[in-house]
Amino acid sequence: MEPLSLRHVLSLLAELHGVPESRESALKARFQHFQKIGFPAETKTGRGKPAAYTVSAIVKIIMAFELVALRIPPEQAVEILGGIDWEDAGERLRGAGEYLVRSPDDGRQRLNSFAMKGALLVLDPDGLMGLRGEEGANPLPREKVAWVALSDEDHPWDLSKPGRHFVAINVTRVLTDAALALEKVGVQRSDFGKGLLAWFDQLEDELHEND
Repeated sequence: MEPLSLRHVLSLLAELHGVPESRESALKARFQHFQKIGFPAETKTGRGKPAAYTVSAIVKIIMAFELVALRIPPEQAVEILGGIDWEDAGERLRGAGEYLVRSPDDGRQRLNSFAMKGALLVLDPDGLMGLRGEEGANPLPREKVAWVALSDEDHPWDLSKPGRHFVAINVTRVLTDAALALEKVGVQRSDFGKGLLAWFDQLEDELHEND
Protein backbone atom coordinates (compact mmCIF):
# COMPACT_ATOMS: atom_id res chain seq x y z
CA MET A 1 0.00 0.00 0.00
CA GLU A 2 1.33 3.41 -0.96
CA PRO A 3 1.69 5.98 1.87
CA LEU A 4 -1.23 8.38 2.26
CA SER A 5 -1.19 12.16 2.15
CA LEU A 6 -2.38 14.30 5.05
CA ARG A 7 -5.59 15.06 3.15
CA HIS A 8 -6.40 11.36 2.86
CA VAL A 9 -5.59 10.68 6.52
CA LEU A 10 -7.92 13.48 7.60
CA SER A 11 -10.64 12.12 5.31
CA LEU A 12 -10.14 8.69 6.90
CA LEU A 13 -10.51 10.11 10.42
CA ALA A 14 -13.55 12.16 9.45
CA GLU A 15 -15.23 9.06 8.02
CA LEU A 16 -14.38 6.93 11.05
CA HIS A 17 -15.71 9.43 13.57
CA GLY A 18 -18.58 10.95 11.61
CA VAL A 19 -17.05 14.42 11.48
CA PRO A 20 -19.08 16.65 9.12
CA GLU A 21 -17.36 18.81 6.52
CA SER A 22 -18.19 21.93 8.54
CA ARG A 23 -16.02 20.61 11.41
CA GLU A 24 -13.05 19.40 9.38
CA SER A 25 -10.93 22.39 10.43
CA ALA A 26 -11.42 21.39 14.09
CA LEU A 27 -10.43 17.82 13.21
CA LYS A 28 -7.30 19.09 11.48
CA ALA A 29 -6.42 21.14 14.57
CA ARG A 30 -6.70 18.00 16.72
CA PHE A 31 -4.45 16.18 14.28
CA GLN A 32 -1.92 19.00 14.20
CA HIS A 33 -1.65 18.81 17.98
CA PHE A 34 -0.33 15.27 17.59
CA GLN A 35 2.10 16.49 14.95
CA LYS A 36 3.41 19.18 17.32
CA ILE A 37 4.26 16.56 19.96
CA GLY A 38 6.07 14.44 17.37
CA PHE A 39 3.50 11.71 16.85
CA PRO A 40 3.72 9.41 15.07
CA ALA A 41 7.50 9.44 14.94
CA GLU A 42 7.75 7.74 11.55
CA THR A 43 6.15 10.73 9.77
CA LYS A 44 8.83 13.27 10.66
CA THR A 45 10.09 15.00 7.52
CA GLY A 46 12.42 17.80 6.55
CA ARG A 47 11.34 21.39 6.07
CA GLY A 48 9.05 21.86 3.09
CA LYS A 49 8.58 18.13 2.52
CA PRO A 50 5.02 16.86 3.03
CA ALA A 51 4.57 13.93 5.38
CA ALA A 52 3.71 10.53 3.94
CA TYR A 53 1.72 8.21 6.19
CA THR A 54 2.61 4.53 6.04
CA VAL A 55 0.39 1.72 7.31
CA SER A 56 2.13 1.70 10.70
CA ALA A 57 1.63 5.46 11.08
CA ILE A 58 -2.01 5.20 9.97
CA VAL A 59 -2.80 2.48 12.52
CA LYS A 60 -1.13 4.46 15.33
CA ILE A 61 -3.02 7.62 14.35
CA ILE A 62 -6.30 5.73 14.23
CA MET A 63 -5.64 4.23 17.66
CA ALA A 64 -4.65 7.63 19.08
CA PHE A 65 -8.01 9.05 18.01
CA GLU A 66 -9.78 6.05 19.52
CA LEU A 67 -8.15 6.91 22.85
CA VAL A 68 -9.01 10.59 22.48
CA ALA A 69 -12.61 9.53 21.80
CA LEU A 70 -12.46 7.96 25.28
CA ARG A 71 -11.47 11.42 26.62
CA ILE A 72 -7.85 10.43 27.18
CA PRO A 73 -5.64 13.52 26.60
CA PRO A 74 -3.46 13.39 23.46
CA GLU A 75 -0.18 13.43 25.40
CA GLN A 76 -1.26 10.47 27.51
CA ALA A 77 -2.64 8.69 24.44
CA VAL A 78 0.79 8.96 22.81
CA GLU A 79 2.48 7.59 25.94
CA ILE A 80 0.02 4.70 26.07
CA LEU A 81 0.59 3.78 22.43
CA GLY A 82 4.33 4.04 22.94
CA GLY A 83 4.07 1.39 25.64
CA ILE A 84 2.14 -1.12 23.55
CA ASP A 85 4.05 -4.14 22.29
CA TRP A 86 3.27 -3.73 18.59
CA GLU A 87 4.86 -7.06 17.69
CA ASP A 88 2.40 -8.74 20.06
CA ALA A 89 -0.38 -6.62 18.56
CA GLY A 90 0.64 -7.86 15.10
CA GLU A 91 0.23 -11.46 16.19
CA ARG A 92 -3.23 -10.71 17.56
CA LEU A 93 -4.34 -8.79 14.48
CA ARG A 94 -2.78 -10.81 11.67
CA GLY A 95 -6.13 -12.48 11.07
CA ALA A 96 -7.69 -9.10 10.30
CA GLY A 97 -5.07 -8.41 7.64
CA GLU A 98 -5.58 -11.84 6.10
CA TYR A 99 -9.35 -11.40 6.10
CA LEU A 100 -9.14 -8.04 4.36
CA VAL A 101 -6.92 -9.53 1.67
CA ARG A 102 -9.16 -12.47 0.88
CA SER A 103 -12.61 -10.88 1.34
CA PRO A 104 -12.61 -7.62 -0.65
CA ASP A 105 -16.32 -7.80 -1.49
CA ASP A 106 -17.77 -8.35 1.97
CA GLY A 107 -20.22 -5.69 3.10
CA ARG A 108 -20.22 -3.90 6.44
CA GLN A 109 -22.46 -6.48 8.11
CA ARG A 110 -20.11 -9.35 7.31
CA LEU A 111 -17.07 -7.28 8.29
CA ASN A 112 -18.72 -6.47 11.62
CA SER A 113 -19.52 -10.13 12.16
CA PHE A 114 -15.87 -11.01 11.58
CA ALA A 115 -14.75 -8.26 13.96
CA MET A 116 -16.87 -9.70 16.76
CA LYS A 117 -14.54 -12.71 16.70
CA GLY A 118 -11.42 -10.55 16.72
CA ALA A 119 -9.36 -8.99 19.49
CA LEU A 120 -10.08 -6.46 22.21
CA LEU A 121 -7.36 -4.31 23.69
CA VAL A 122 -8.29 -3.84 27.35
CA LEU A 123 -6.56 -0.96 29.12
CA ASP A 124 -6.33 0.45 32.63
CA PRO A 125 -4.86 3.92 31.93
CA ASP A 126 -3.97 5.98 34.99
CA GLY A 127 -4.73 9.69 34.65
CA LEU A 128 -4.07 10.47 38.31
CA MET A 129 -0.37 9.70 38.41
CA GLY A 130 0.45 13.39 38.87
CA LEU A 131 -1.42 13.45 42.18
CA ARG A 132 1.00 10.82 43.46
CA GLY A 133 4.06 12.68 42.24
CA GLU A 134 4.67 10.18 39.44
CA GLU A 135 5.03 12.60 36.51
CA GLY A 136 6.93 11.07 33.63
CA ALA A 137 6.08 7.50 34.57
CA ASN A 138 4.45 5.23 32.01
CA PRO A 139 0.66 5.72 32.39
CA LEU A 140 0.08 2.23 31.08
CA PRO A 141 2.66 -0.34 32.27
CA ARG A 142 2.47 -3.80 30.71
CA GLU A 143 0.58 -5.29 33.63
CA LYS A 144 -2.28 -2.89 32.85
CA VAL A 145 -2.74 -4.09 29.26
CA ALA A 146 -4.64 -7.23 28.31
CA TRP A 147 -5.55 -8.67 24.93
CA VAL A 148 -8.85 -10.53 24.83
CA ALA A 149 -9.52 -12.93 21.97
CA LEU A 150 -13.27 -12.73 21.46
CA SER A 151 -13.32 -16.05 19.61
CA ASP A 152 -11.53 -17.94 22.42
CA GLU A 153 -14.37 -19.50 24.40
CA ASP A 154 -12.00 -21.76 26.34
CA HIS A 155 -10.11 -18.85 27.91
CA PRO A 156 -12.58 -16.28 29.29
CA TRP A 157 -11.46 -12.79 30.16
CA ASP A 158 -9.61 -12.67 33.49
CA LEU A 159 -11.20 -9.71 35.28
CA SER A 160 -8.19 -9.41 37.59
CA LYS A 161 -6.19 -8.13 34.64
CA PRO A 162 -5.50 -5.33 33.89
CA GLY A 163 -7.07 -3.74 37.00
CA ARG A 164 -10.27 -2.22 38.33
CA HIS A 165 -10.72 0.19 35.38
CA PHE A 166 -11.67 -1.43 32.12
CA VAL A 167 -11.38 0.50 28.86
CA ALA A 168 -11.82 -1.82 25.91
CA ILE A 169 -11.26 -1.15 22.22
CA ASN A 170 -12.20 -3.70 19.58
CA VAL A 171 -9.06 -3.22 17.51
CA THR A 172 -10.17 -5.72 14.87
CA ARG A 173 -13.31 -3.63 14.36
CA VAL A 174 -11.18 -0.48 14.21
CA LEU A 175 -9.16 -2.00 11.36
CA THR A 176 -12.17 -3.29 9.41
CA ASP A 177 -13.92 0.08 9.76
CA ALA A 178 -10.72 1.77 8.60
CA ALA A 179 -10.62 -0.51 5.56
CA LEU A 180 -14.14 0.60 4.58
CA ALA A 181 -13.26 4.25 5.14
CA LEU A 182 -10.07 3.94 3.10
CA GLU A 183 -12.07 2.69 0.12
CA LYS A 184 -13.65 6.14 -0.03
CA VAL A 185 -10.22 7.70 -0.61
CA GLY A 186 -9.32 5.16 -3.31
CA VAL A 187 -7.46 2.51 -1.26
CA GLN A 188 -8.57 -1.07 -1.85
CA ARG A 189 -9.17 -2.98 1.36
CA SER A 190 -7.00 -5.82 0.07
CA ASP A 191 -4.12 -3.35 -0.30
CA PHE A 192 -4.68 -2.19 3.28
CA GLY A 193 -4.70 -5.82 4.41
CA LYS A 194 -1.45 -6.51 2.56
CA GLY A 195 0.06 -3.40 4.11
CA LEU A 196 -0.90 -4.62 7.58
CA LEU A 197 0.63 -8.04 6.95
CA ALA A 198 3.85 -6.50 5.61
CA TRP A 199 4.11 -4.33 8.74
CA PHE A 200 3.47 -7.29 11.04
CA ASP A 201 6.15 -9.30 9.19
CA GLN A 202 8.59 -6.42 9.62
CA LEU A 203 7.87 -6.25 13.35
CA GLU A 204 8.44 -9.98 13.68
CA ASP A 205 11.74 -9.79 11.76
CA GLU A 206 12.94 -6.93 13.98
CA LEU A 207 12.08 -8.95 17.09
CA HIS A 208 14.14 -11.92 15.87
CA GLU A 209 17.05 -9.64 14.99
CA ASN A 210 17.09 -8.33 18.57
CA ASP A 211 17.00 -11.80 20.16
